Formats: sequence, structure tokens, C-alpha cells
Amino acid sequence: MESVYDICYLHNEGMMAAAQKNWTYIYDNLGNEIHCLKHMHRALNLEFLQHFFLLCSSSNNGFLSWLDVSLGQEVLQTKTFKGMLNVMCQNPWNGVICCGHTNGTITMWTPNSKKAVLSMLCHPQAVRALSIDPSGKYIATGCVDRTLRIWDARNVGDPISSYRLPGGIDKLSFSQTNFLGVSSRNVVEVYRNVGIQEKCDLYMRHHSNNAVTGLRFCPYEDVLGCSLYDGYESLLIPGSGEPNFDALEANPYISGTGRKETEVKALLEKVPSDLITLDPLSIAQIDVPTLEEKLEAKKKLHWVKVPKVDIQPRYRMKGKSGSAQRFKRKSQMKEHEKREYLKFIKEKKETLRGNMTKEKVFQQPKQHLLDRFKPKKRKVD
Repeated sequence: MESVYDICYLHNEGMMAAAQKNWTYIYDNLGNEIHCLKHMHRALNLEFLQHFFLLCSSSNNGFLSWLDVSLGQEVLQTKTFKGMLNVMCQNPWNGVICCGHTNGTITMWTPNSKKAVLSMLCHPQAVRALSIDPSGKYIATGCVDRTLRIWDARNVGDPISSYRLPGGIDKLSFSQTNFLGVSSRNVVEVYRNVGIQEKCDLYMRHHSNNAVTGLRFCPYEDVLGCSLYDGYESLLIPGSGEPNFDALEANPYISGTGRKETEVKALLEKVPSDLITLDPLSIAQIDVPTLEEKLEAKKKLHWVKVPKVDIQPRYRMKGKSGSAQRFKRKSQMKEHEKREYLKFIKEKKETLRGNMTKEKVFQQPKQHLLDRFKPKKRKVD
């Protein structure tokens, strides 16, 4: 008997998370309560990052929270200072969370930073709906002034296309084949060729008996699900689903044993949350300026000279400050200073080489079975 604002599945269909009135709960496929997440307070939207095993929630008081489902630990909870976060979605390509705000901007967040990694002004008024296609290339935003804009997520700048719709936009949803579903009160419109052409083609239009509150395409099926105030409708949209599925990625005919093996494999291949960035390809790149600085510092250390040491020993009484004694003590102190400096240079070199020791291990050649009959070499003193 509590209001439920959002529901999302976790790594498989056996577990789901529900954002209820006060806290977020996790249930199994039989409806049994497994966990109660009290730090996700008054959540409005839920998103599950599949490859990172992270559950993200946006709350009514402007907080974003990330929870590691595999370990049960909270990764980060930060305040956005943007008001109520009722518009949120994830970018499936890089795992970045996108939020729409009342000032017409969308912000992108990662669990590695307490500040937004990107802020973009999309509309002059509040953003009502937000959706990103499965490839992570295009962003669709809807505003209260009845404008729909398509943006390129890889090169943020001017919008690719902009449309003026007859009614206000409530929900947006991308399909696997770049079909875009738009709901406006009780009207549902489907556009195709989103991002490919400057103007999207209106593919289908449907009038419902009541206002549409939710919109989502069914993966690998030509079905668009619409939730209404008083029920649910399924719309057939030919060509909206991916016809060929990868059994290693998502297998609808998987058995119980295969589901367990897939879950263990996914846990072993879990990507750490520290690797979530706007450009995931930058992880495999080389930081050329930093590498050049390290090489230059290493070259300088190879040709460094021992500095000249000018030491004046203190005067000693009882005949211990003669010229011979002073020269001997001065030489010992200079030698000690040189050794300390060379030791410091050696530690610097090892640090630049990645804390690798300079000791070389010489492997002895493999002995043959008949080597015992060879004459032994005598040691020469």
C-alpha cells in the first residue's frame, strides 16, 4: 500500500529494485523482500549499470546515489544542487548518468566525481523528458515549450535536428534500431531515422483513451509498451526491435544452469567504477605529454654530475687538527656526501622506471645429461 515511483531489473530477471515512498527495496522474482536500502531515500528514478553492477538513484531532494550491488557498498552519494531530479537516464556506451533540470540544462555525472563532468544548455525552459539510444551516439531531449531536439553525444554543440510538436512532451524512448517514441498526453508518436537524416520521419501515431505515463520499447521485439493512468497498452511497431540477438549477451532461451554460469562470468568480468568516463576509449590511450616528461627526466638523471662538496671540518684540540688529520677527515666527509647523493639518484631512477629493481638475474644455461663427462675448469687464484 505504498506508491512506487520506478522499478528496474538488476543483473538478471531474478532480482528487481523498486523506488517506493520512503526507501528503495530489492525483491526477488517471487515478490519476497531481500534488502531495504535506506540511504536511497525518496528516490524517483532508478538505473542499473549492467557492466559495473551499480544501482543509481535520483531522489526528490536532489541527491544522486551509486550502490555496488555485488558488494553491497555505497560508492558515492552527492548533492547536485539542481532541485528535484525527476528526469534521469543512463548512457549505455560509457555508463554516465544524465539528468534533466528545470533551468533547461542536462548534466552528466560519474561516481568518480562529486561535480558534474559535463553541463549542457539544451532548452530555454525546463527539460521534461530525456533519452539516449543504445549505441550512446544520440541524445533526445523534450521541453515544456513543445520542442524536441536531437543531440550528438560525441560532439556536443548545436542540435542535429529540432522539431515543434503540437503538444507538450511527457516521455521519450529509443529502440534498438533508432526508432524514437514520443508521448504527449494521450498521443503516442514514433519517429524513425533519428540522427541519420536532418528531419525524422513520422512512422506511426496512436491515440489512447487516457494520458500516457510511461513509454518503453521491448528489446528484440517489435513492441512498444505504454503505461496509462488506468491500464497498459502494447503497440506493434514493425522494425523497432533488433531481429538478431547475441546468445552470449542476451539469450531469451537460457536455462537455469546457463543463467548461473552467466552470472558468475559477469561478476568475474565486472568493470570497476573508477573507469567510468565520458570517453571510455581514452583508457587504452597513452598520455604522451606525461610520458615525454618522464623520459626527459630519466635522460637528465643519466648525465647528472656529482656536485662539488666544500667542507670545513671543525677545529679540534690536543693536536688533532693538524694538516694531515684535517685532510683525512675532509676526504671522508666528501666521500660520504657523494655516496648519499648517488644513493638518492639511484632511488630516483627506480621511481621513474616504475619502482623496478635494477638487479639483473642471469639464468644459468640448461645442463645436458652428458655434461658431467666434460673436464671441469680449475679455479685460478
